[in-house]
Amino acid sequence: MSGVPYLQLMGAAVTGGAQIGQGITANRAAKVNAASLEDQAAANVRASIQREEIQRSNARAQIGEGLAAGGGIEGSTLDVLRQSMFNSEMDALAIRYEGQSKATEMRNEAANTRFQGRGARNAGFLTAAGTLMSGAASYLSAGGKLPAFEFGRVRSDGSMMETGRMSQDWLRRSEKRGY
Repeated sequence: MSGVPYLQLMGAAVTGGAQIGQGITANRAAKVNAASLEDQAAANVRASIQREEIQRSNARAQIGEGLAAGGGIEGSTLDVLRQSMFNSEMDALAIRYEGQSKATEMRNEAANTRFQGRGARNAGFLTAAGTLMSGAASYLSAGGKLPAFEFGRVRSDGSMMETGRMSQDWLRRSEKRGY
């Protein structure tokens, strides 16, 4: 038998290793991207809190200016003041809600990115296993033999007479081939 089947088997092993590496790398990249999205979500919440505080401060200033210029608070002036306070509070709450919604969206995207990374990692392992099995099948169909294992025999007291070892035939062939 020529060395071609053996090279096919080794090629499958190298390709399988590369597939595992690609899956692991994709998973690591997904984790980094997810962490970045989590950071962006936290920054978005902080920014929305600041915008909310600015909105409330501006509303108080406008209401104060209106009161200072208006003279007395009664009748329709009081109604306008109440409506203005209500509207400014609704604007502040809308800013908070918008910030929280955007942060939730980013956190969901981060979770999805992590999920995709785990899927890529698992796909790498499964694809590698398929490649190795295909390579082994090609090797065997070309007349190659995989190492056989002999398992130890157990004495009546439960101790091992021999430990597992590869077949001597496979070891002799491996030495002839230089691996």
